[in-house]
Amino acid sequence: MKKGENLNLSKDKVSTSWQIILFSLNQNAIAQFKAAFSEIPENDTHLSIYQTDSQEQLISFIRNSQKTFLNLDISAIEPDKQLALISQINHKTRSKFCHTILWIKRNTLPFIIENKIELEVNDIRFIEDLSQLYVKSVFNTIYTNYLNNFKFAAKDKDNHNLFKKIEHLSDFNKKLLKAVIESSNIKTKLTQQRIAIEQQNKEIEERNLELERAFKKSSINHIKLEKAFHENELQRKKLEELLSELQETNQKLETQFHEIMAQRDFIEQQNEEIQSQRDMALKQRDKIVAQQEEINDNIQYASKIQQALFPQTDWVNVLLPQHFVLNRPKDVVSGDFYWISQNRHKTIIAVSDCTGHGISGAMMSMLGTAFLNEIVNKNDITHAQLILEQLRERVISSLHQDISQNMEYSRDGMDIAVCILDIVDNSLEFAGANNPIYIVRNKELIEFKADKIPIGIHEFCNEPFTSHRIDVLQGDNIYMFSDGYADQFGGIKGKKLKYNNFKKILLEVNELPIEEREQILNKKFVDWMGQQEQIDDVLVLGFTVM
Repeated sequence: MKKGENLNLSKDKVSTSWQIILFSLNQNAIAQFKAAFSEIPENDTHLSIYQTDSQEQLISFIRNSQKTFLNLDISAIEPDKQLALISQINHKTRSKFCHTILWIKRNTLPFIIENKIELEVNDIRFIEDLSQLYVKSVFNTIYTNYLNNFKFAAKDKDNHNLFKKIEHLSDFNKKLLKAVIESSNIKTKLTQQRIAIEQQNKEIEERNLELERAFKKSSINHIKLEKAFHENELQRKKLEELLSELQETNQKLETQFHEIMAQRDFIEQQNEEIQSQRDMALKQRDKIVAQQEEINDNIQYASKIQQALFPQTDWVNVLLPQHFVLNRPKDVVSGDFYWISQNRHKTIIAVSDCTGHGISGAMMSMLGTAFLNEIVNKNDITHAQLILEQLRERVISSLHQDISQNMEYSRDGMDIAVCILDIVDNSLEFAGANNPIYIVRNKELIEFKADKIPIGIHEFCNEPFTSHRIDVLQGDNIYMFSDGYADQFGGIKGKKLKYNNFKKILLEVNELPIEEREQILNKKFVDWMGQQEQIDDVLVLGFTVM
């Protein structure tokens, strides 16, 4: 058997020899066909056998031949594609001689029979029966039939060679052919018998129909009565069912009505309760609003008092001609405060961060302001170290703080930086309780650290504060501040600004005129904070030594 791709047929040249073509995707079928036709000499030019699994090549074989035995194995093709393939083959073979044997699976037989007229095939075989012997039997039967039914002219060399080929095949399968012919005769007899039995069955059916018609005629009145009775019975049952359904529906409606009425009463009761609660909530809201207004009024009044306690602007301008103050309370009132006073040739400046913020911080800041006025202005103490120690004693005493008590509940106090500027000897005395100061000189920032001791109760509250004496130069810039600026969260990562960045900002603004520094410091703070909430009071005081 020749493989399809070895066939040398051009589109313009049509072969006049006989072709046996096997189209199959089934390897077992291909093997059985090869074995069945292996005895046919391959060099015989009047009978060619080809095998292909390409639909395009199959159509080419049929188009280029006038006489074809086509074995079409569609057992491995999807059903919806089977009919399309056979339809295409029928279209190509209508003007030619082509005997088509369709090889299928048994379970697809109903589908094939249903479409047999459209398929126009000559024979249908089952792929499950396929074997070498079975293939020879089928084709010997076909060859014999065509030898008996077709007269080929003796002078036609091609047809003469074809007869020889078929006779040759019949000789070496003589016994097999005899068995096939006998089997065919038996099948013919069985078919004749089947037709006779079917004819008898038809006659019996016709007689039965006549008897049935007679019976129907004799009992038609009885049937009509039965039908009328049956219809009346059905109608009675339907009426009973409808009545039962109406009664059931009525009961359901009554139940739903009672449920709805109960729900209405419950909803009305809930509405009354809601109305009562709403009235109570409105009263509470009005009360809260009134209380809030009163609290706001009190806070505003406290703010006015706190502002009154802050140094007056004119007085500060006299003592510190070149200065600025950035004051950003977290709330209306602040826990951060600054304080300035003069004693002879000394200017005393304090910047403090009291515990907490808002009202609590403001109360502590007013207490701190009062104590500083008493210590400096009344008691005439003008040394930074002593001012802090006196302030600590007064805070501890006024808040009734005791070192022997649990200090976690008595941490109220303040962090503070005190600077005393002596305009006679151009010196600056500094003492700090947790609050350092920065001096910027010649674009360099110098930090003077504070003692790690707060103003208030502490485990080292009996320790003295450290005093720093600093020689200052004209043009030096001193910065005093609370921790609110450096501790503010913000930036891209939402972290604290921290003191290193705060120092960089101070060095940047130090290059600006003193009157612009407050605005730029505030803008940088707002930019850093972004959408974050301000977490603490912010106070920065800066002045230039004249």
